[in-house]
Amino acid sequence: PGVIGQIGTIFGRHNLSISSIIQRPVSEQDKTASIIIITHTGRSGDMTAAIDEISSCEFLESLAACLPIYEARHA
Repeated sequence: PGVIGQIGTIFGRHNLSISSIIQRPVSEQDKTASIIIITHTGRSGDMTAAIDEISSCEFLESLAACLPIYEARHA
């Protein structure tokens, strides 16, 4: 309990707005979960700083992936 709140606080500290969070249990026994976070558009440096901070948190077992998504601009 409280992990989603901690993640939200870290993202907010780095000027990142969360669009969506999905949390799925991995192991009821170990009380672990996979968390998928989608943010609104933000600066890559802010994302890097947020991921670095989250990576140092005690609650994180592993970081599977961080994928940037780019929007195509129409001319």
